[in-house]
Amino acid sequence: MLRRRRPACGRCAVGTNLLSIHGSWDHYLSRLDRKVRKEIGRCWRVFSKRDGAAFRRVQDQTEAARVMAAMEVQQRLRHQRGSAPYLLDNPAIAAFYRLLVENGIGSGEVILTALTCGDEVVSALLGLARPPSYIMIRISSAAGAWADCSPGRLVIVQTMRMLHQEHYTTFDFSIGDYPHKRRLGTEQRPLLELTAALSVRGVPAAGYVRAKHLIRRFPAAEAMARRLIAYARVRPH
Repeated sequence: MLRRRRPACGRCAVGTNLLSIHGSWDHYLSRLDRKVRKEIGRCWRVFSKRDGAAFRRVQDQTEAARVMAAMEVQQRLRHQRGSAPYLLDNPAIAAFYRLLVENGIGSGEVILTALTCGDEVVSALLGLARPPSYIMIRISSAAGAWADCSPGRLVIVQTMRMLHQEHYTTFDFSIGDYPHKRRLGTEQRPLLELTAALSVRGVPAAGYVRAKHLIRRFPAAEAMARRLIAYARVRPH
């Protein structure tokens, strides 16, 4: 319907990953691969045996700010080891997330969960609540000594278990085709991208996006466009 009414709406280059749990939590676990189930149990035992280790839902504003600061540091360190540009340190983007947490924690629209050990934040997960749906938007984990308990996956599982008890049934793992999402039973779903020019200055950009959507509808034309782009990049000037 949206695509027919708005020609600028086309399929996005990335998709999301959804998981629905309509039965009991034990029934959900039974659907997972046996190795995955055993790993989930083992990781929780390894983590929880450490003195002061705990899974928490963060609802205090001061504590939420502390957890978000740890998340920012953990994500920055992780991306320094990769080649992709890191954008979340942009002051405007960082301020957006901090304000989101500040305004949403109290109402329950924003859910911040964490694995902690004493004062240390081992892993943190930020999500949006739209009952009965929960959408994950940021996650981070400490490296080093905590790697043996897969804290990133563990905070996801513990958060889902907590929310399932509160009658949440749909868990959106957001974009990114990562193996842990498939192992936890997600299914990929397409996303649509709507581009509209809000001023004259936006018309060229909107036209460019529309052209990309049009080309994607014709595989041969898309393949030709990719070859031309690759040729232009390697051609000496």
